[in-house]
Amino acid sequence: MSTTLNPELIDAELIDAVEAGSEADVKRLIEAGAIPDARKRVTLRAQALIGHHSYEWKEDTVQCESALVLAILHARVAVVKVLLEKGARVNGEVDWRVGNRYGSGNWTKEQWRRQRWERTTSFPSALALAIGGGGTATLYDGGKYYSPPFFPSGELKINLRGGAVRVNYPATEEDAHVKFTVQPNVEIVRLLLAYGARVTNVEINAARLKPNLDFIRTLESHQHSPIPRPVPPGPSPLEQANAAHAAQVQDLTARIEAAESRAVVAEGKAEEKASQLAESRRTIALVQAQNTALQAENMALRTEKGALALQVTSLRTRVTTLDQDVGTLRDRNTSLHQENSNLNFHNTTLHREIVSLSHAQTSPQAPGRPSRNKGRVMFAIASYMRQEDDEIEFNAGDELFVILEFADGWARGVHMSTTTVGYFPISYVETNPPFGPPSQNDPPPTTIRLESRAQLNAPRTTPTSPRAWDFSGDVAGPPVAAEVRVESAILLTPEPGVDTVAIGGASA
Repeated sequence: MSTTLNPELIDAELIDAVEAGSEADVKRLIEAGAIPDARKRVTLRAQALIGHHSYEWKEDTVQCESALVLAILHARVAVVKVLLEKGARVNGEVDWRVGNRYGSGNWTKEQWRRQRWERTTSFPSALALAIGGGGTATLYDGGKYYSPPFFPSGELKINLRGGAVRVNYPATEEDAHVKFTVQPNVEIVRLLLAYGARVTNVEINAARLKPNLDFIRTLESHQHSPIPRPVPPGPSPLEQANAAHAAQVQDLTARIEAAESRAVVAEGKAEEKASQLAESRRTIALVQAQNTALQAENMALRTEKGALALQVTSLRTRVTTLDQDVGTLRDRNTSLHQENSNLNFHNTTLHREIVSLSHAQTSPQAPGRPSRNKGRVMFAIASYMRQEDDEIEFNAGDELFVILEFADGWARGVHMSTTTVGYFPISYVETNPPFGPPSQNDPPPTTIRLESRAQLNAPRTTPTSPRAWDFSGDVAGPPVAAEVRVESAILLTPEPGVDTVAIGGASA
């Protein structure tokens, strides 16, 4: 049987038999190898907080009540006798621990270290425990309770039933241990004395506190005339035959178990070999798959290498093309520098024309052509659609540079964005830009063109530059009817008494 191969298991079975009060099982288990002084094994397990949100399971196992202690507590007289006959220790201190509980919360690491065992109960001897006095309960914080009594009712705290107890995360006291009332027994006291229990003042004082005088009388009588150890009766013929039969059965059982053990070992080796073979096959399949994948990857890399070679050739061709483009752009840059020189020349020409117009304001005008030079930027307060070819179109908010203003309510100027030169009604522009969205009211009133139209009959002067605007019609001769546009912004350099303007940009 398995109990003969595992000492911890057979000792746990002995504790179970003691708590059940089975004298025969106790004797059988001790003869099978259990030790008479076997102790209950208690394992306490709980979850402890080690960080803000981290937990770990803690576990601790200790040796607790001995078989003799449990037999005394449960008043198992026959079991006590068997344990003493088989050599259970009768003298010396007896003690045990009981686990703590922590409600529905979580233990902390420090609580687990200090408080996991609630108390340690100890008696100076098994005899004192049998009498029910002289004990001490030491709490985890150092506090002590003495017997009698630990509690007003004379209760002790002992561990849960079982030879190997596991207490998992105890939330209540009932989960961790039980309360037990000691019931002293004179017969057990006599057995302990017969098997050599020593009597000290602790036991004498504990017995004197008992209402039952048999305890103190037994101790005092034993001091004068020791109680003899009972002589166990010899085995009967039937018991001898049963013992021989049991020995044969035990021998056969041991042989069977040894054979079974060898078979299990052989089976385990066979399974291990089969597992190794299967693992080798899996390894071979994995290596073959990896080899196939590497071959495919090699082929892909070769294909990629060819594609990259084509890309390198294409890039070299493109570099050649870019070199040609750079040469073209350098030629274009030279052309733009030349064009910039032409524009500077054109700017000088425009400046001279503006100066000429400014002088025309101070010189006497020809009869019938009253006009005045404005020379400033104004803003359109409404949109205007041209009616004749020599007029300018614009939208509300556009900037217009007014060159001349005529007595008939019209003016000649330049559109600052489109650089178009022409005529427009002076009622459509103001000095300040309009505020808010364009007005939806009726457009400003316009007058009939008289003086501004009379300019068409005046002789024309020849422009000083093929790219210059023809402003000479404002002084003598009709203006150019076609729209004239400037390809880039031109800054007119101011002379004394003349406003500065940037055609195609903002006024300064």
